[in-house]
Amino acid sequence: MTSALMNYLEGIAAILKEKQVARVRDIAAICKVKVPSACNALGRLSRLGYIHYKTGEYITLTATGLSITKKMEKRQQTIERFLFDILHMEADNAEQEARSLSLFISDRFYESIHKFLNSSTYRRIVLPTRHAGIPIAEV
Repeated sequence: MTSALMNYLEGIAAILKEKQVARVRDIAAICKVKVPSACNALGRLSRLGYIHYKTGEYITLTATGLSITKKMEKRQQTIERFLFDILHMEADNAEQEARSLSLFISDRFYESIHKFLNSSTYRRIVLPTRHAGIPIAEV
């Protein structure tokens, strides 16, 4: 999946956290695109099986789409924690960078970060000195 399509999927998930269904204009607004561009992307996501979408109807995530968005949210949280605690980035910057990085880093690299954040070394050295309430995602 492209990063652009993932951005749409995350936008849909964000809307669905607030409401039970998403509308095309809501998705276009959150993704900062025009409605025709959103319609094109939604059609692609529907054909890939990530969303339920038909012209004129509400958009919802399929089980596959929900699974992917939850996985990406956990990746982002883990990367954000790493950027904040280890690299000492400001919380807002860490959040933005984590969102971008989560789309591009390999699963192997992500697993290394996750493993380190769950290690006794991390808990012994970092946690007592720096904590922002950013949860460490579970695999």
